[in-house]
Amino acid sequence: MEFAYYVKSINDLKNIPLKYSRIYLGGEFCSNFILNEREIDQAIKMCKNLEKEITFIVPYIFQKDINKAEKFISYLGSLIDEFEVIFNDWGVFQLIKKQKNLIPIMGRILAKQKTGLDLKLIKMLKLSLYDLDYFKKSAIQSLNDFLIKNSIFRVELNNAPQGLNLEGINPKIKVSIHYPLIYLSTSRYCKIFCSNKKIQLEDLNKYHLCEKLCNNAIYISDKIFQSHKVILQGNTYFIYYNKVPELSNINNANIIDRLVFTSLNFNKK
Repeated sequence: MEFAYYVKSINDLKNIPLKYSRIYLGGEFCSNFILNEREIDQAIKMCKNLEKEITFIVPYIFQKDINKAEKFISYLGSLIDEFEVIFNDWGVFQLIKKQKNLIPIMGRILAKQKTGLDLKLIKMLKLSLYDLDYFKKSAIQSLNDFLIKNSIFRVELNNAPQGLNLEGINPKIKVSIHYPLIYLSTSRYCKIFCSNKKIQLEDLNKYHLCEKLCNNAIYISDKIFQSHKVILQGNTYFIYYNKVPELSNINNANIIDRLVFTSLNFNKK
């Protein structure tokens, strides 16, 4: 089992615990965390000094960010070494597959897991085991042939509280499991940014002024979802489920070979 540590900024690369052999770097949900060429070089150098592998992350992209994503992927593609790149947008995948040294990985946004469930309601409905199994699956099972055909041999998933069922996924495809932040939903509207700048959603042209406050602060909601705290980080909601996946309870668990930990070393507000 490989252990990875997920950070959004190169400034966070200085304090990676020794047990983690791989670093995930970038933002899944916001284009303001796409690295420039200088940051890419710096990140690669720091990871080599730390003797750790690196996986880059690219978020879903809007029209205004296409050039930024193209420059990022083009520069990575110009380097000699091979790099894993997680994509959360099929348009971004089209850019990645043009580069021979980049290894595409499907991000957890595209996996379409059913993380927004009311587990208490499900128990009240007394669903059959077959129906319960449905809530443990993702879109991966139906994408098997497509993923293999397009040389996508790794996907990212949440450690969903209701459990996981990976049965039916091609054994050629490996799975990375993220915890303790379980992705719920994301939006173009960044509450932290807009609250700080006092602007509205339609003022998207001002988003380049972002100070990346979400990398240093989170908001913990008073609401409880699935018996877990709801966390807002930037434009994205998560539930906090601090439990390492129990592989013995997962069908086809042998395809899981990587656990990805996201640190909550923030100023909690």
